[in-house]
Amino acid sequence: MNKQKTVRELTISSVKWNTIGQLGYQGFSIFVSILLARLLSPAEFGLVAMLFIFSEIANAFVNSGLSAALIQRKSISSADCSTIFYFNIGVSFLFYCILFLLAPVIARFYNEPQLVLLIKYYNLAFLIHSFSLIQATLLIKELNYKAQNIIQLIGVFFSGIVAIALAYLGFGVYSLIGQSLTFALTTGILYWLYSNWKPSLVFNKASFLEMYGFGIKVFFVVLLDKVFNAVDNLIIGKIFNANQLGIYNRAKTTKDIPINNITNILTSITYPVFSKIETIAELRKIHNQYLSLISYITMPIMVGLAITAKPFISVVFSDKWLPSVPYLQLFCLFAFIIPLNSIMVNTILSRGKSSKFLKLEVYKKLILLLSMSIGIIWGIKTFLCGLCIGYYISLFSTIHFVVRILEAPFYSIIKILIPSIFLSIFMGLFVFLMTYFPWKSNIIQLLSESLVGIFIYFLLSLFTKQKELIFIFQLIKNKFR
Repeated sequence: MNKQKTVRELTISSVKWNTIGQLGYQGFSIFVSILLARLLSPAEFGLVAMLFIFSEIANAFVNSGLSAALIQRKSISSADCSTIFYFNIGVSFLFYCILFLLAPVIARFYNEPQLVLLIKYYNLAFLIHSFSLIQATLLIKELNYKAQNIIQLIGVFFSGIVAIALAYLGFGVYSLIGQSLTFALTTGILYWLYSNWKPSLVFNKASFLEMYGFGIKVFFVVLLDKVFNAVDNLIIGKIFNANQLGIYNRAKTTKDIPINNITNILTSITYPVFSKIETIAELRKIHNQYLSLISYITMPIMVGLAITAKPFISVVFSDKWLPSVPYLQLFCLFAFIIPLNSIMVNTILSRGKSSKFLKLEVYKKLILLLSMSIGIIWGIKTFLCGLCIGYYISLFSTIHFVVRILEAPFYSIIKILIPSIFLSIFMGLFVFLMTYFPWKSNIIQLLSESLVGIFIYFLLSLFTKQKELIFIFQLIKNKFR
C-alpha cells in the first residue's frame, strides 16, 4: 500500500467518524442549548461568559503548544508523553490556584459579587481536563477519530442531562457550571479507560526542551487566539452588563453552531493529515480541495442564517432572545472566514513553520485589536462591524503567507472562493425576497425560506456543474455501494 493511499484512507475514515461524531455531538449540544435558553435568563448566560476568557487563557498555558509538537513529530516515546503529562498537570494546578486567589478581584472588576464562587467551581474543569490531554492528543495523532468522537458524544450526553436537570430544579447559573464539570470528568475518565498509554514516573528534560522549542511558538499563537476569541466577552461584560453580554453571546454561539460543526468535521483533521504529506505539490492539491469544499458548504449557510436570523432566533430560542438578531446577522458576514483560516494555518504548521505562524498570528491579532478598539466606542454593532473588517484583512494576510508555503500565486486561493461567493449571493437574493411575504408564523417562514434556499443553491450548483457537489454525490454513492 503506497503512502498516498494510506493518507487518503486515513482522511476518509477521519472525515466519516468526525461527521458522525460532530453531527451527534452538535445535535445534542444544540438541543441542550435550546432547552437551557428557555429555562435560564440572558443574565445567567452572561455571568458564565464573563469567566470564559480566564479559563481559555489557563487552557492555553496548560497545553503550551506541546500537543501540537507531539502531533508534528514523526515518532514519539512513552517518556515524551509522560514528560508533557506531568507538565500539563503542574501548570493547570498552578493556574487554578491563581484564579482561585484572584476570584474576588475578578468579581469586583465586573461588579458581580456572585462571580467569586462561580470562578472557583467553573475553573475546576480545565484542571480535570489536564489529566487526559495526552490521551486525547494520541488519538488525534493516530487519526483515531472514531474513539475521539464516541468519547465526546458520551460526555456531551451526560453533561447535557445534568445541566437540564439542574436548570429545571432551579439551580440557575450553576446548571451551566455543572454541565462544564460533568463533561470534563466524563470524557477524562473515558480517555483513561480507552487509551493504552499510561504515564510512567519519568520527566525527560531534553525531550521537553526539544518539543518546547516548537511548542512555545504554537503556544503564543494559541494564547493569542483564545484571548481574542474571548476578549469581546471581557469588554462587553465590563462596559455593559451580564444581560447584554448574554444576548451578545447568544448571537456568537448561534453563529458557532454551523461553523464549529464544519471546523470540527473537516478542518480539525487537516493538521495531522497535512503533516503526513511530504511533497509541496501533493500538499497544494489536497489543501485546495479542502478549501474549496469548506467554502462551498459554509458560505451559503452563513448567508442563509443572516437572512433568516429573526425567525430562527424566535422559533429556536424564544422571543426573549430577539435582541440578539442584529448581532447574529453581523457575525454571519465574516464567520465563514474562521474554518478557511483554520485550514491555511494548519498548512503552515504542518511544514514546521512555527516562527512564521507566530508572526502571522501576532500581525492578525493586532489588526483585530485595533478594529475592536475603534468599534466599541460607538456600541456593540459598530464593534462587530470593526471586527468584520479586521477579519477580512486577516484573511488576506493568511493567504499571503500560505501561498508562499504552497509555491502558488495569490489569486489561486481567491479563485477557489469565487464560485461559492457568487452562488451564495444569488441564493441569498431569492431568500431575501421571501422575507417580504405576509407570513402567518415564524416557524412557517423559517421552514419555507430554508427549504427554498437549499433548493436554489442545489439547482445553481447543478447548473454550473460545481465539482464540490459532484464530489459529495460520489462520496454518498460510494458509501451506499
